[in-house]
Amino acid sequence: LKAPERILEKVMFALTYDTGMRIDELTNLLISDVDLDRGQVHVHQSKNKKNRYITMSSHAIRGVKKHLALNDPKDYLFESPIRKGIPISKTRIRSLLKDAVEKAGIKKDVCVHTLRHTYATHQLEAGQNIMVLKESLGHVDIRTTLIYLHIAQLDPVRKFGCMEPLYVKGDG
Repeated sequence: LKAPERILEKVMFALTYDTGMRIDELTNLLISDVDLDRGQVHVHQSKNKKNRYITMSSHAIRGVKKHLALNDPKDYLFESPIRKGIPISKTRIRSLLKDAVEKAGIKKDVCVHTLRHTYATHQLEAGQNIMVLKESLGHVDIRTTLIYLHIAQLDPVRKFGCMEPLYVKGDG
């Protein structure tokens, strides 16, 4: 996320990683879909024809505010650099990410969907509930979300850490 020089790219990629949005959802995101006070993004009619709300981190909120102040988009949060009021194209997003990946010296293949996969994996590793993650990703079938359980590096000791508060010191 440090490789892009322009705030547009920094915010676009940070928001994608921060929310796990699909590229279609990102391109169709209106300014009115972003509630900076509540820290939420409203995704309309996603791939599965479901509306959902996704929480943003304080880092993403600050970035979106900065992007809005500097770039002053008209309707879409991320607009075409050529025509105001028209969403940025998927081709342009892919090209910007490719440039950022090259500049960062990353040798692996990285696409926009990689940011979504990374979001899901990191959410699970941080202890996110699988059902909450399913809703956040907009999955219809839990089996789609369960794929990330195989990828995530889960701490086996941590699984039982939530039980700690139930024990009184000295109960061993």
